[in-house]
Amino acid sequence: MLHRDLKPENIMLGEYGEVFVMDWGLARAEGKNLGGANRSLIQAVREERTMVGLIVGTPQYMAPEQATGATDQFDARTDIYALGAILCHMLTLEPPVLGDDVGTILQSVAAGNVAPQLTHRSADPTRALPHLPDGKIPAVLASIARRAMSLRKEDRYAEVRDMQAAVAGFQIGERTAKVIPYWVWVVFALLVLVIALLLARH
Repeated sequence: MLHRDLKPENIMLGEYGEVFVMDWGLARAEGKNLGGANRSLIQAVREERTMVGLIVGTPQYMAPEQATGATDQFDARTDIYALGAILCHMLTLEPPVLGDDVGTILQSVAAGNVAPQLTHRSADPTRALPHLPDGKIPAVLASIARRAMSLRKEDRYAEVRDMQAAVAGFQIGERTAKVIPYWVWVVFALLVLVIALLLARH
């Protein structure tokens, strides 16, 4: 099952630590053809025509195949891209792509010009991130987010469980290397639980 609109707003944490993925209104079974027109969302914006029924997802978190309207290309790696975008937001405290309008955002997504802050925030010592150890983005997590958000689907994690294993591997490695505040583990455990929930639906 593909969710197709994964974003921070659609992930909820329950009173007892339960993780809920909300808003399955755009979900569909993997491999099911939508039967709609396969036209570019970017072109629709340029023509200033209605985009109702064309945008499938939220621009800042949608995969390139969503931005270009290639509905026949949607598969598990489309949701994996969104998970990478969520991880990027968790690390940088910003959406992975910014823009003044939807058209600009879609063009950036379609071209793969996303998540520059993963590099800039890591390299700039004046831009500390207080929610992360030492105020810096761990290189391993930045690498995981970048791979999940690869422009080409073939370069992303093949399955959700592969990304889950990568994040879990980081947790194990960092836990043995040094002491990290408990709440930081809660943040990354949340992402792992979301991935596990999606994995259970496949």
